[in-house]
Amino acid sequence: MKTIIKLTISLLFIASFTSCVDDKDFDTPQVSCDDSFIASIPEDKITSFENVVNTYVDGFNSFADDEVYFIGYVTSSDLKGNFYKEIYIQDKLENPSYGLKLDIDIRGMYAKYPVGSKLYILLNGLGIDKSHGKLTIGENSNDTMIRIRENIAKTNIFRSCTKETIIAKEINSSSNINDDLIGQFVTFKDAQFINFGLPFADPNEQHSTFRDIMFCEDFSTTKLEISSFAKFSDIPLTDKKFNISGILTRDYFDDYYVLKINSMDDIEELQED
Repeated sequence: MKTIIKLTISLLFIASFTSCVDDKDFDTPQVSCDDSFIASIPEDKITSFENVVNTYVDGFNSFADDEVYFIGYVTSSDLKGNFYKEIYIQDKLENPSYGLKLDIDIRGMYAKYPVGSKLYILLNGLGIDKSHGKLTIGENSNDTMIRIRENIAKTNIFRSCTKETIIAKEINSSSNINDDLIGQFVTFKDAQFINFGLPFADPNEQHSTFRDIMFCEDFSTTKLEISSFAKFSDIPLTDKKFNISGILTRDYFDDYYVLKINSMDDIEELQED
């Protein structure tokens, strides 16, 4: 796993971390799935994720209108409110080379496009741009990118009914984090919160809170981004060491790397030696 920002901190301070909190379980509604259409997509009409990424040069780039699809695997979920009208996808279940964001004007997509879903995305009418430091696909509206409207999502995004397991890339220092990992599902190994005891989200923040995470490997740091609308926003940060998994991305102003988790289940507390 990997991280950002270097911090010097004493071993004594680290050794003093000690408590833990659990998230609540919420039921996920069942959505009927029919992937029969996918079988009708000709293989020569499926382009690679790499080709899609390379379409981006500088500024907004629209895709050609020639009935071409590409495939991606869902890594994010809006079930717990930490993601909003967006889905992150990557090119492979394990050891991906590319990741990006789909900007979609729909709420509550966790049931329709659950984590591990294989998506076939029709590129007609869509385009790609870098938005807030993240490679993003949206709808083409007069050569400007907007969120993909619900009616367009219905005709352009198809899901296989089979769900797979996403295997995270492991990072143990902020020095391992770079732009190539943006949009991918990663795990920060053997880490701790610096501001343990505070809630995940600052109650005075209207949008996002950024909490520092420190790697025990070299005491380097990076940031966790939590939405004020996340259902676990008021839970205190644990003082235990942990592994934490989520999507590596950039903050809104593109100033630094951040990790965004789907839920409290993405935090695996470690037993003390």
